[in-house]
Order: sequence, then structure tokens, then C-alpha cells
Amino acid sequence: METLKPYITAMIPLYCVDLDQLFPQKIQADRARAMLQLMFVQYHIYMVNNPKYAPYLDRKERYCFLEAKKLQLIGKGTYKQVLSTLISNNIIQVNAHPTTGTEHYRPGRAKEYRIHPWLTHQAKIAGGRTYRRERIETPAVINVIKKMFDNQYPNKLKSISSMKPMFGKIMTFTDSLVLDIEAIEQDLNRGKLPDPKETLYSIAETYAGGYNRHVKFDKLTKRLYHHLCNLPSELRNYLVHPDGEPLVELDFVNSHPWVLSSCLLNPEIFIEFAPEFKPVYERVLQKYSNCNDVKRLHHVCCMGEFIPNWLYVTGVIKKLGDPYTKGQKQAAKELVFHHIMYGDSANHFKKGTPEHEERFKTELLFKTEYPNVHQALLELKRTPEKILPFIKHIPRANGKKGLMRSTPSVMLQVMEAYLVYQVIIPLFQSEGIASTTIHDSFILSINDKDRALKIIQNAFMELGIKPPKLRVTRLGETNI
Repeated sequence: METLKPYITAMIPLYCVDLDQLFPQKIQADRARAMLQLMFVQYHIYMVNNPKYAPYLDRKERYCFLEAKKLQLIGKGTYKQVLSTLISNNIIQVNAHPTTGTEHYRPGRAKEYRIHPWLTHQAKIAGGRTYRRERIETPAVINVIKKMFDNQYPNKLKSISSMKPMFGKIMTFTDSLVLDIEAIEQDLNRGKLPDPKETLYSIAETYAGGYNRHVKFDKLTKRLYHHLCNLPSELRNYLVHPDGEPLVELDFVNSHPWVLSSCLLNPEIFIEFAPEFKPVYERVLQKYSNCNDVKRLHHVCCMGEFIPNWLYVTGVIKKLGDPYTKGQKQAAKELVFHHIMYGDSANHFKKGTPEHEERFKTELLFKTEYPNVHQALLELKRTPEKILPFIKHIPRANGKKGLMRSTPSVMLQVMEAYLVYQVIIPLFQSEGIASTTIHDSFILSINDKDRALKIIQNAFMELGIKPPKLRVTRLGETNI
């Protein structure tokens, strides 16, 4: 019986030239494939699925940064030559100033690259897929890629686990989950998953191969980040437990609007969790606890009706209870969160542009519907560094540091993280419920669902906070 050679799959632009013909040696061609796969992972896994990842990079321009350390590991002493060949043959482009030609470079990171627009344009003209799958078969390149991921992840996991054993238990459950690759491929072939098919399949293979495993505790937002956080929602449904138990996801509906209204109504409770925000409590939060519009916002959030209510306010639906599309829901969320919750109202867009008009109308509607909530958000955004010194460590949207437009965003993430990691997860683990978290949601066995729901409800009741609505989703339903 023939023994199959080990390989790693790489996603190559469909109209890219034959790399084996372009490079004189197989190892050089495989190094080029590894670099193109690194770009694919950076853009399609990190950037597309996480707007907060490198927010200074324009998603429409499709540039992504490649860390110099990783390029050097892949290419050894010839990585500059490999990159130069890819650039000169119009396979990738480096981000440079259009007039001076100065290449963009961020300290601690590599330059910004993208797949050459000509290749993606050709794919759009032809229709269908934009990438093809090729194999990296050179042992030296495979070993470097495995070392790059296999060595980093265990060390980070060990560090996280020693810092908080709770995180170690979360990651043990996280790593026990696997993607059902066969089911994904079947549903792609049946047309059950959205295009581009090749992109989703490659992302699935990347996760299944363990070449995207990472874990990080963000000291600023108190959140735990790991590889499942960037898994596209279309693929999350294919997560399975090795024991064969069905999985469910418990998700807080309208999480950040609910946390905001809860902070305004019960500021003293939340300051116990996050004492670093005490100056905000004294300056802002305690002033709005008896406002009717704050209570109304809290009520619609607890009912899980914030987005339907906003669609009604904006006239997208004629009356409450009318159906609406997934696209309308997503558009409403982007408007409220981008323009109101986190955006800076001062000169963010030039006057006269469609974006400026959109922001003006959205802000006016929100201010009319929730005047005191709007005022509280303005005060939070204007909180100076001398009041919250750690604000200076938060990057702005343009990559600079200083007074942040999204002070409310960080505060709400911190409050949410304290509820998840200081209240709910310890109760889960004390009751023997294994779970993993994706920000404001929990993935666990369906056998633990009822106990988990009861624990969450009781936890909020003991805190004296009206709980948010929980969305319960059984994973794998589309595969049955």
C-alpha cells in the first residue's frame, strides 16, 4: 500500500501562475505557498470575521500585515527573494504611498501586503471561486509551519492556565471540540453554505489542522481570546464533541446595549466588578439611574427586542412584530454600534458625504428615542485621560494612541467579561459543567443546557440585575 506524503493545504489565488514553474526549487515554491496561506489566514480568518482586529486596516483594500518573524521562519534566509518574486510577478502587492512610493510599515510588524487586485478582478469576471487548493509537501517547510504553531500555543496555554486555572479548564474543553470536515464538504457541495465555497473549506481545514490555535488574555478588556472566537458563524454550527454529545450555544441577546442600560440603572453593582471605572461612576453613571428612557432601553434589551424596536423607529418595519431579514438586522446593528455606541460624533466623516448624512440621521433618531442614554454615551466618550489613565494604551481607529473614541466599548467589554468570568463560569465549573466562551456566549453539551440556564438566571437574580434574554442554538441542526 502506497504511503501518502505529509502535506499542508494552502489557498492560492485561482489565476496565480504555476509556482513550481515560477521558482527554480520546490522548497522555494512551497515557501511562497506558505506565505500566500499566511495572507489568506490573516485576511479571511482574522480581519473579515473580527472588525476589531487591526481596525486601522481597510477591509475593502484587502491589505493585511505579515509579521516579519513569521516570514523569516518560513523563508529562512531567502524570504525577501521569495517576496520580491511574488511582487514582481503581480501575485501580491505591498502597500505604498501612491506619490512617494514609501512602503507602509508598522513597528513590530511586517509591511502590509495583499493579493494583487488583478487576480481577484479576473476571478470576479469569471464568476465562482477565487482560490485553488495546493499542497505544501516540502518537509522543511511543513516542519517550520508546525513548529510555528505547535510551540507557541502550548507555552501560551500554560501561561494562561497558571495565571487562572479557570481559563485552563475552558481551553481544555475548547481543544476537545472538532470541526466535522466531512459534513462541511457535503453541505458545500449541496449548496447549503454560502459562497465562496473554497474560502470556507480552507478556513475549516486550517482550524481542523490546528494551524490557527492561539489563546490570549486581554488585560485591558479582561476577555479571553482563542481560535474559536474567529471561526465564521457559518462554520460554528459544525463543531462537534468527540464523545458524540450534541452541543448548544447560549448567547446574550443585545449584550452591549443591555450592559450599558444595566450600568446606568445599577452603577454601584458594576463598580464592584470593575473598580477601575469608579471615576466614570462618579462623573457619569450615577446621574442616570432614574431616567425613563434608560429604563425603557433596559426593558427592550431584557426582552431581546432592541434591534426590532430600532427597525421600527427607523421605519424599516411598519409595526412591532413585523418580519425582517437577516440583512436588515445586520445593517441596523452596524448603524447603531458604529455611529452611536462607539463612534465619535465629532468630524468622523466629512460633511456632505453619504456617511456623514447617515451618521447625522442615526444619531438624531437615537437622541430622540433615548436622550439620556445618548448624553451618557457622549460623556463617556469625552472622559479625559487624567480620569482614566489606562485609556492612553488603547489604539484609536487610525492606529494612534490617545483619547479613544470607544471608551464605552472598552467599559462594556470589561463589565461583560466580569459577569462571564467572575460570576457565571465559576458557577459552571463548580457544578461540573464544561464549557467554552466566545465573548458573550457559551458553548456546552446539550445535556448541561437546563442546568446552565438555571445557573445564569439565579446568578443575575442574586446580583439584583434583570437578566438579558438568552438565545439557545443547537449546533449541528443543519447537518441532521
